Amino acid sequence: MKEKVSVTGVPETMIQTLYARAKVSEKDNPMIRDDMAAEIVSKLDYDFSAADHDAAMHSGVIARTIVLDRLVGEYLAAHPGATVMNLACGLDTRCYRMQGYAHWYNLDLPETIAVREALLPESGSISQLAMSAMDDWGAAVEGPSGPALVIIEGLTMYLTQAAALNAAFDARLQALRADNAAAGKEKQFHLEKQILPGIAAYETLQTVMPKEEALQTVHGYVEQRAWKLRKIFLALMRIPGLPRKTPGIFTKQTRRMFGEAAGFEAREIETTGGVWRIDMTKCPYHDACVHYGCPELCPCFCDSDDITYDDLHPDLLWRRTRTLSRGNDCCDFCLKLR
Repeated sequence: MKEKVSVTGVPETMIQTLYARAKVSEKDNPMIRDDMAAEIVSKLDYDFSAADHDAAMHSGVIARTIVLDRLVGEYLAAHPGATVMNLACGLDTRCYRMQGYAHWYNLDLPETIAVREALLPESGSISQLAMSAMDDWGAAVEGPSGPALVIIEGLTMYLTQAAALNAAFDARLQALRADNAAAGKEKQFHLEKQILPGIAAYETLQTVMPKEEALQTVHGYVEQRAWKLRKIFLALMRIPGLPRKTPGIFTKQTRRMFGEAAGFEAREIETTGGVWRIDMTKCPYHDACVHYGCPELCPCFCDSDDITYDDLHPDLLWRRTRTLSRGNDCCDFCLKLR
């Protein structure tokens, strides 16, 4: 029997972020594994249809989780016995994935903690505090004798800095669009789909985090889009006869969507007899990243191809050994029948 959960406003956002972590944990090769989130979601009687269609929210949650898991884990490894204060915790389950802390406090508004206590009754080294992050919560914490760590993952989106960050991203994206306004519709498809948003996000994130973390965050977002696209392709591969037609379909799509008008240049090596093999010698993803001084971002887009197309079907073999983004003279794509 599932528990009936009715939430609005911020608590509803809390449920949806939990759902994002649960969904990614179901994948064959998850970027994170949050078994506690999956267990909670399985108990809920809740309409997740809106969350299912919010790919940007899912990707942002997962990218943020990856970065913060690593940062918190590194801090606890260097400071065993630390006290952790998790402000605006929502239904965060990081305390179950981390080790080495003396006490972990999860703090949020009373209505949020009421939901949390129903689903995650905590005791021992984990405590829950029902108050605002703006209250004097220090008085409710048993005086730590060692180092302390404060996490504000669930709070930043409501702060002025977060609003400023979103505004900076929007402004940079608009500037990039204006800079590329002369591009034709074929190239605009690729610019709008991933290239310009990726560059704008990468540049903006570097104003609030180290460059490597910004790169990992954008990479995580691009990967999640690729996993979603892969799911669609896997479903298509169940159509009788389609796998054997796929190399030919790739040949036609390359000529239609990845031609010179879109900013690509390709040499067709072999495109008959169940083989799609081309060398891409020019790519707008690579060109744009180089032009805007972030060539290290381009492999994010290349890696997404491997996620999407590798091992789609037993009859198909995907292979690529070289990419422009990694300093080679071309991207050598190959998809063929085994």
